Amino acid sequence: MLFRLSLCLALAAVASAQSLPKVRVPGNVPGAGRVNSLPQTPKQAANEAKRAEVQELMGEALSTDDPEEQAEIYTKILLIDPTNQVAYNGRRDALQKLEEQQAEDEANAAAEQQAVQESLGQEREKRRAFQAAEAAFVADDLETAAREIEIAREIAPTDPEINQLDRMIRDRREQQTRLRWLLISVAVTVVLGALIFFVIRVRQKDPYLEIANGPDRGTKLPFDGDLVRIGAVPEDDQGKNDFVVPDPTRMISRFHCEVHRRGAKYFLIDLGSTNGTFLNNRQLQPGQKVPIKRGSQFRLGDACIIRLGMERR
Repeated sequence: MLFRLSLCLALAAVASAQSLPKVRVPGNVPGAGRVNSLPQTPKQAANEAKRAEVQELMGEALSTDDPEEQAEIYTKILLIDPTNQVAYNGRRDALQKLEEQQAEDEANAAAEQQAVQESLGQEREKRRAFQAAEAAFVADDLETAAREIEIAREIAPTDPEINQLDRMIRDRREQQTRLRWLLISVAVTVVLGALIFFVIRVRQKDPYLEIANGPDRGTKLPFDGDLVRIGAVPEDDQGKNDFVVPDPTRMISRFHCEVHRRGAKYFLIDLGSTNGTFLNNRQLQPGQKVPIKRGSQFRLGDACIIRLGMERR
């Protein structure tokens, strides 16, 4: 800016000097006619032409913003007038601008080159990650596939090929998760079922009849079926007994009574015995079905007492 202002002032001064009115020398001044009529010498004419050329070149330098063009013009001026300080300063400033512009261009080119290299590196990494994810997906290694496809998505989040493979991996992982939970549920159900079955089997008790008082006290008969017939003889032409009770006093009838099982319930029936069947000291009517439970004791006449018991298998 200062350079242009100085150049403008210099040109204005030259223009002012050229526009000054010529002083007429009176005719009576001795030698006046001889001064006005002196012709220019070749050297003066050459200097005048150089000054005109320099002024024209200065105008061209001021009319352009291209530092390279300005440097060329100022160089021409200095070749004509090596002592022209204005041209010297202008050429120096133009060359400095050229160096700065060249440095900026080189920095921009380096930045563009670096950006291209980074872009190529990201593209290579994207393809590597995509191919690794694809291979892992085919091998059913979904953890590796998910990790690699995430790397590819970070580089190219809008790539349709990457997004499609990502959806396929997610769907497969969800299927595996659902299958895993299904298998876990089945395994838990099986384990719980087995545990419940084991507990039931452990806690399950089988019924039996035991002579609690009388001959052969302590004798037990497992209650395997739904009916146990009790009497004094093993069998005759009328049938057979399941639980034969010794009867030295002949108080027990040949077919004395029966114990029936209906699910978890038990019933005692007197078969018309001679000396009767008693439950809680109360005699049963023949054919009457009376419910009994674990620990119940019933008496056959006055011969013996039989107890319904339960024991673990």
